[in-house]
Amino acid sequence: MIEGLRPVAPGERVFTLLSYVLMLWASLIVVQLFVLGQALLPPQGTLTLFQGAVVILLSALTMAAFMSLNGHAGLRYGIPFCIHVRAAFGIRGARFPEILRLIPAIIWCGFGTWIAALSADGIVRTLTGFSPAGIVYVYFVVLQAVQTWLAYRGIQAMKWFNIYASVALVLIMGYMLFFSLEARGFEVAA
Repeated sequence: MIEGLRPVAPGERVFTLLSYVLMLWASLIVVQLFVLGQALLPPQGTLTLFQGAVVILLSALTMAAFMSLNGHAGLRYGIPFCIHVRAAFGIRGARFPEILRLIPAIIWCGFGTWIAALSADGIVRTLTGFSPAGIVYVYFVVLQAVQTWLAYRGIQAMKWFNIYASVALVLIMGYMLFFSLEARGFEVAA
């Protein structure tokens, strides 16, 4: 049996409760959702800020519920999805739900990487004015290489990257909130 498919005892697991909380936090803050959410609010959309916040909250709770249900067996028994799906479909039959889960994951990863490449281009262009033709493709390849390297390094590397990235997301979002409120005339300085 492949070593990575064996059940993992509770004391030997890589992710702790804090790791799962930070992973959920990072999962809820993805560029794709910001792009989709932007379409709900004016000038593109018709929702008010309150309605948009309610949609975001309901979406986050729904996603958290489905992620929790999907990962329950893995969390409880320390087994990956491809093993616990065998109980319902058998060893050979489990390939079908694995592929059904894999295809959207690959597509979602590609969309996320492309949007991140566009974001990197926007940030670099705003800060430096540098944006030659085709640079977005370079950013895409670099970001995809980083993701592949993290996957190659294993779950431990992903865990630590996720912890640092989650903290960075909170700091960046706080910075953006502070300056966007200040730009709208709210008193944010003490």
